[in-house]
Amino acid sequence: MPQGSRAMLSMQPPKELCLKVLFSSDIHGMKSAFERFSELLRTDGYDAGILGGDLLDEYMTEEKVQALLGVPEDELIDELPGPDDDMVAVWKNSGSYLRQERAREVRTRLFEDILDAAHVPVFLVRGNHDMTAWPDTGYITDIHMKRVTLGGRAFAGYRWTEMERTAEDASTDMAGLSWLVDRGTVLVTHSPPKRILDGSRRWGAHYGLEALRSVRPKPWLHLFGHVHGLAGRKGRYVNGCWLTIRRFFEIDVDRRRVRLVE
Repeated sequence: MPQGSRAMLSMQPPKELCLKVLFSSDIHGMKSAFERFSELLRTDGYDAGILGGDLLDEYMTEEKVQALLGVPEDELIDELPGPDDDMVAVWKNSGSYLRQERAREVRTRLFEDILDAAHVPVFLVRGNHDMTAWPDTGYITDIHMKRVTLGGRAFAGYRWTEMERTAEDASTDMAGLSWLVDRGTVLVTHSPPKRILDGSRRWGAHYGLEALRSVRPKPWLHLFGHVHGLAGRKGRYVNGCWLTIRRFFEIDVDRRRVRLVE
């Protein structure tokens, strides 16, 4: 049985017709954006929120770390590495790294509470900057390699980009992901498919994931982020990068209508 087949979840729809979702991606830890996203979910009649990864950043300034942890930086100096030490291992066991790790966990819980306060289901995938897991708690569900249903509509997700997976590994992943997708599915990934809203207008490069082009059948909608400079819509595809446009996408799922909201 394919990998994703064990991870099924059904939720009761808040209403049956005209699913309306609020979509965004690449918020990169901006608290005010999470608060606004949650406020719109709560007040504007959305059936679900969808977040396409890079919700936080993997590094924070010491001022932010101290504010989150509520304690000053340790006075002890980390042990200096020897000539034969693995520098990555030394860094990951240092007090600075462990403080960053604890602070990321605290910050993730803070944003979970902000989103949960809307009392609306939120489906998300993590991105390449998201080092901390988002457990399935309250109204939030990480749908990486899962299929969930809401209002008779299926949603499935995949988090990896070409930065974390080899072409062979990604191709293997697609076998499991394709099993979760049908023609009516809303697919949520962090990476765009290769050559679809994934390029640099300045350099002409493409940063999408080639393997995502092989998903069959094609989903009803495909929502993603990762490539900041090409936020927008192209047919069934929507790049929701908040960082460059500072706006969210309202999507009438059943009619495939998309509009920007403040």
